[in-house]
Amino acid sequence: MRLPSFIAYAAIAFGLLAFSLPVSSYGQASQQPSAEDLAKLWDRLAHRQRPMQISKANEFDLSGPAISKTVVSRDGGTLLVLDQEGALVFWNLKTGEQISRIVPEQASPDAVLDIAYNGTSAVVGFPSGLIQVFVASRSKPLIEYKAYKTPLQMVQLSADQNRVIAVDGFGKSFEVDARGKSKGFEFGPSEDTPVKSLVAAGGGLQNWWKIYIDDNNQVSDVYFDGKEKLENNIELKPPHRIEASDVRFLLVGPEQLAWSQLAFQGENKYEASFSKVDFETPLRDAAFVFRKPWIWTLSDEQLELRSLAFGNVEKTVQLPEDLPAKHTYLVPNDEAMVTITPEGHVTRWNAYVDIGNPLNELVDMISIATINQRFDALELIAKKWNDRIDHFQDSEHETPYSFLMSIVQRVAPRLPGHEERPYKAFHDWIDNNPNNCQFTRIALFRLYLAAGYRARGEGFANTVTEEGWKTFYENMEKSWEVAEPLFDQDYIPAEGYTCAIIAGKNLQWDRDEINGYLRDAFAKYPTYHRTFTEEAVARLPRWGGKPGETEYLARFTADKIGGDDGDILYATLAQHISRYVGWDNIDVETGFSRERILKGLVAMTKTTENRRTIQQTLQVAIKWEDEEAARAAATRLVELMEIGREEPLPNRQEVIDKIYEQYKQREADKP
Repeated sequence: MRLPSFIAYAAIAFGLLAFSLPVSSYGQASQQPSAEDLAKLWDRLAHRQRPMQISKANEFDLSGPAISKTVVSRDGGTLLVLDQEGALVFWNLKTGEQISRIVPEQASPDAVLDIAYNGTSAVVGFPSGLIQVFVASRSKPLIEYKAYKTPLQMVQLSADQNRVIAVDGFGKSFEVDARGKSKGFEFGPSEDTPVKSLVAAGGGLQNWWKIYIDDNNQVSDVYFDGKEKLENNIELKPPHRIEASDVRFLLVGPEQLAWSQLAFQGENKYEASFSKVDFETPLRDAAFVFRKPWIWTLSDEQLELRSLAFGNVEKTVQLPEDLPAKHTYLVPNDEAMVTITPEGHVTRWNAYVDIGNPLNELVDMISIATINQRFDALELIAKKWNDRIDHFQDSEHETPYSFLMSIVQRVAPRLPGHEERPYKAFHDWIDNNPNNCQFTRIALFRLYLAAGYRARGEGFANTVTEEGWKTFYENMEKSWEVAEPLFDQDYIPAEGYTCAIIAGKNLQWDRDEINGYLRDAFAKYPTYHRTFTEEAVARLPRWGGKPGETEYLARFTADKIGGDDGDILYATLAQHISRYVGWDNIDVETGFSRERILKGLVAMTKTTENRRTIQQTLQVAIKWEDEEAARAAATRLVELMEIGREEPLPNRQEVIDKIYEQYKQREADKP
């Protein structure tokens, strides 16, 4: 093995990759994602239950010599082509642009190759036995290993991006880490008899696998860590691809999917257990879903989500007619599929097939981005979600924008400089980005608002101390000082008007000034309920409003909108008001119409996936003895159960009746 004189630079570039580059949400080394990429990812996850679908993202044609081999990075961003002239060609899969074309000194179309998780580097094995590591931005190799004098059958980067593993035509394998430290060789069955071999390296446990396929096209041996032969109780059919991920590895063949997981046995010992699924029709590809107990599998007709525990199919999505599975890679970490035809036409597909709740992942991602002070991405996603009124969680007073605010608020005290100056990072972004700080201003408004309410306490006004009132009003002044400049700009977010209504209530503005903001809010965002709900609560008699004033605001606003949207706004305001007066007396105490509330709630249930709203509709309809509305809500609950099923529930009506009777009994049992 020889390390070139530029090894110091190589270590930085290849540290190798895992040490020197930021860590992505999947725990792999990656480049810092752009604000646009983060916002697109967050927007994709912004659903309670995303509809399962496959749609075309983009397509382009490769240029240059014909294709010899291809490999796609696991983050779905880069395609590496080995062409018939032996050149390495990096392509950006999301833009269709060629990144670079590198011609190695030993360029050969018979070379073998692999690409890093983030697509920035590649490892290549040549017929001479030479192994070289390239990055897309340099024409010369960063590292080379003269470990072999025989043609290489396969090279791979480990799942943790820290090691290179290779095997030659005789099954002799070689492993070296990113710092040039080698574990040496593990010899194959024979030094002079060729054998087909596949190798893969995992993650944190530094584990790797090697399998041999004999002359009878049968899997003869499976080795863990290259030298420990494993006993397995299943008959493995010869695979054409191998993949490793952490402590798992996957064998993909046209007739069988097989995988292994390591179980801890104590004293640094692990035992591999095997599972398999046999296929009657060709299996085109398969891939692990990173850090989730799922496997994607691809047949000629559909994409499947399979359980890692048993291999059973949990969800399926039919392939578009123009998607040729035979030429398609699965990239579940990017929720994508990539088709590369022999003629060089590339199509990237969005593929959404998930059984879990994407909101948990979304919360984690936004929290990490806030800690990393990615205000650019937060501003961008806030603009995308500006006037959306659907609920991500289960509060009738929530919108996607307020959902985003709540995550940022929880993380804000952990940002650098907070002890030096409260919310310093927020103030710095506003100072340095005066034309791109609308969301940051609103988030900061909420932070000062929360600080004020903490000082005031939750008791009645006459229980608040003098110091508590002083701190409360200081924070109210600070909050409006931050938010008021929003109204000097052309773009004012819907939530900006909500801030104005809250500020007006807390700082005791004249009604005419508050009404001015309400009129402007209605002109721009008539269905953004948070603004009107804040004012509706402020007009309750307990806070100085006149009897019937809250209902008048709801009715007047809803009538101006009209139709289902008007009824939905009326019901949404009633939902929030019920927190203060309850459902039993909402019509008596505030003048809200029961009939119109139910009309709006039923209209809501037709499209929402918010089970709390649907259950509340069912509960209120039974309380007010409206069987038609109650059954409509029960039917919607069943429709949500059927999402992802190929056919409706066989006993659909029985389930609807059972839900209705359960809620009816629950209401009857109340004291």
